[in-house]
Amino acid sequence: MKLNSNLLIALLLVCSMSFAQSAKLEASQSSVDLVLLPVQKNSDLDFNTDFNPNGIRLFNSHETNQVKLQFKKTIPSVSIDVIDKKGRLITNYSGSNLDFVNFDTVQLKKGTYFIRINSDEIEDFLKFVKK
Repeated sequence: MKLNSNLLIALLLVCSMSFAQSAKLEASQSSVDLVLLPVQKNSDLDFNTDFNPNGIRLFNSHETNQVKLQFKKTIPSVSIDVIDKKGRLITNYSGSNLDFVNFDTVQLKKGTYFIRINSDEIEDFLKFVKK
């Protein structure tokens, strides 16, 4: 049986969404509380990094164990999930009228993590590595 590429992509998406939903059920057993830190507009962010097409900059500071998100415009209401590479929800955060979000990642183990951002204006999936 030969599958066309569109059908294969659709099947992979359905499987990954199903996996993510089941991972949410397991997340409560392995959740980590990430500390949301305040960020000043004139902080130590590297402004040489460009915004991605959705208007988001991600800064991953290995020295300070922080991940910083900057939004090109103020987001009225947003939900942010941090997910490990196995699809488990590590923590989530909801906020309003945000320009910046700063997460302390000291409690995370070394590895690859993803940040899922959902709002009426933006949907994005970003990756960072904890060293």
